[in-house]
Amino acid sequence: MRIPLSNSMYWETKLQRNRDRDVVNNKILMEMGWRVLIIWECALKYASASSRIEILKKIESWVTSAQNYDEISHHDHRLNNQIDLNA
Repeated sequence: MRIPLSNSMYWETKLQRNRDRDVVNNKILMEMGWRVLIIWECALKYASASSRIEILKKIESWVTSAQNYDEISHHDHRLNNQIDLNA
């Protein structure tokens, strides 16, 4: 997400709080035995039909794997493993 030019300090602080909250909530879910796969809307919204098929294959692969956490974003359609469980 791009930080708006007006009131940028507010937005930087707000977005950091959101990221921190998400990490805590994901850790809690995994401690409860849940697996977490985050699929960002932008990963699908602008993807071509062939890219969407690849994303679906990656989702299927993750579902059948033993991984507890992953993300799919528009920046990188690979699964990213972007969580620090020690945070």
